[in-house]
Amino acid sequence: MNLSSNFRGWTLRYKLLALVLGPLLLLAGVVVYLSAHWSTSYTYEQLFTKVNTDLRVTHDVFKRIQTYRQESLTSLSNSFAFLHSLNNNDHEELNRILQQHRKFEGFDFINFLNADGTQRLFEDGWQSWNTKLSPLTTQVLQTDKQKPVSEAAAGIEIYAREQWDREKSIKPEKVIFPLVETLRAAPTDKKWEDRAMVIRVLQQVIALNGETLGVLEGGLLLNSNYGFVDEIRDLVYGPGSLAEGSRGTVTVFLDDVRISTNVPI
Repeated sequence: MNLSSNFRGWTLRYKLLALVLGPLLLLAGVVVYLSAHWSTSYTYEQLFTKVNTDLRVTHDVFKRIQTYRQESLTSLSNSFAFLHSLNNNDHEELNRILQQHRKFEGFDFINFLNADGTQRLFEDGWQSWNTKLSPLTTQVLQTDKQKPVSEAAAGIEIYAREQWDREKSIKPEKVIFPLVETLRAAPTDKKWEDRAMVIRVLQQVIALNGETLGVLEGGLLLNSNYGFVDEIRDLVYGPGSLAEGSRGTVTVFLDDVRISTNVPI
């Protein structure tokens, strides 16, 4: 009798304990789940915001570099020395000015074309020239006897080997990369990547009477351009933007081929 009473007493005690602890344990589980879910969502949102901000900064750097190169050619097209030599048909002096400006402003090449791009000025005079056709070309050059859309334009263009190979200042070792088999890379039969990614700028040279005297063409090669990726890295990953001991890196891809990077090997 006493054992039965004690047993019923313990059973009642456990039931009351379960009624008290059950909701608490359930509530604790819900709190843990909601905390984990919130933490994951918050981390994802923070990461997404960080990546989105980095991409915007990188895009702005691209635009700023293009704008700077365009302003540089605009300044050259309006310079007294250049226009004076052009009016006097001093081809030797014109080419000297172009090469001097190329080196000073960091271009990989600067050409002077006639208004429709069918001729290029060399040291020994004008020669026939097959200008690279692209939306930029249509925008600035006088093609098919139509007026250009604008006086200047800049953008990213891909040059085939036969196109960049015409520029004496571009060295093949800066452009051509052997393709190394890499996990998850797109399958290809190519052994080499020999295309070039170039920031190309076109700027009309206009006389006082409004006549287009020609077009300046400038190019900045992005293949093996480590100064370019370092500049973007320094702007995107400035002091205090990363955890201590971390290092920001930037890579320029042409399709899935790294053509310029500051990732340490």
